[in-house]
Amino acid sequence: MGTDTAANRFYLTLAIYSQRNEFDAISGRLGVEPTDCSERNGIYTWRFSTLDACADDDVSAHAALLLRTFSETSDALVALARAGFEFRLWVFASGEDSNYSFVLPDALVAWLASFGADICVDAWS
Repeated sequence: MGTDTAANRFYLTLAIYSQRNEFDAISGRLGVEPTDCSERNGIYTWRFSTLDACADDDVSAHAALLLRTFSETSDALVALARAGFEFRLWVFASGEDSNYSFVLPDALVAWLASFGADICVDAWS
């Protein structure tokens, strides 16, 4: 079984979904600027990705960056969840091997659970 080595590439994206364009409101409440925003079929998505911000190939480094970036936003994230926003953490993983593994840090999983985020994995080789 593979591990999170240089042959593998990981990055994380926190996505916040809404029915209306509330990109500025989300950024204002969180104090964090998105790396990307989009609209598709009436669903608006605010995203923060570690892709360009972290060159490390260890998923733990990407998790640490995400936790540092959003360290002061827990109350705001819970408030957004209560207001009907939906959250997903996208884990993008690619590897040279067809069989590899990674473990998301406990602190990241607990943080995501605190505001009801889903975890989605997009893996390819």
